[in-house]
This record gives sequence, structure tokens and C-alpha cells, in this order.
Amino acid sequence: MSVWGIVGIIGLSGATALAWRMRTPSHAYLIARAPDLERWARLYPADQLPLVLHTLSVIRDSFLLRAMDVYHLEPEDLLRNIYAAAYPRKGPDALEFENLATALEEDFGVPQIVVAQGLWNASVSEVITWTIEHRGSTEE
Repeated sequence: MSVWGIVGIIGLSGATALAWRMRTPSHAYLIARAPDLERWARLYPADQLPLVLHTLSVIRDSFLLRAMDVYHLEPEDLLRNIYAAAYPRKGPDALEFENLATALEEDFGVPQIVVAQGLWNASVSEVITWTIEHRGSTEE
């Protein structure tokens, strides 16, 4: 193989790695913290824990986080900071917020007006509070 062939392969490999890295969300924001598997169980009563975990899974899925990343989240984490850390190079299209808003309405009955007024500035615990407050509207 010629030198130019080797250079081409190395260049293609580097470009592929860079493109993949740009598509992969950054988890450094969460990985820097120790996971706390019991945090949510300490903060919420046992009867609300399934709802809390479901809410966390909806947040996880909306922001394309990994399964264990929810155990690195803290109640005061702002959704916009999670978004910025997960997508540092992405523009402000915020499709993730649209997906989360839809899931909050469909899964938990959180009214669109609540979501529209506060989702961008909401913390994880505020979103959980919304789902707890509105859970009855989807169960009826």
C-alpha cells in the first residue's frame, strides 16, 4: 500500500471518529458525579417512587442519556443545563424539550400550559413535582 493510501485511511478514520463524537452526547456533566442509587428513594415516599423513576426515565429518553445517567442526576439540576451538557455543539432547536413536553402530557397528564411556561427553566425535581401533581388526570 502506498503512503498516500495509508494517509487516506488515517484521514478517513479520523474524520469518522470526529463525526461520531459530534453525534454522541457528552456525559461528562453527569459522569463527574458519583452515582447515588438511593437518592430518589430518600427524597420521595415509597408510594411515589415508581412515578419518580418513570419521570426520570422520560427525562433520560428525551435527552438520550444512558440508563445509569439518571442516578447521577440531582434534584436541582436544570433541564437546560443537562441539555447544554449533552449537546454542546447543537443549535437551539431543542427537539428534546418538545419530546419531553409531549411525554409529560401523554404519560402524566401535565397540562401544556404548565410545560410551556416552565420547562426550559425547570429543575428535575420541579418536573417530578408536576408529574406527581397531575398523575390522577391520566388514571381517571
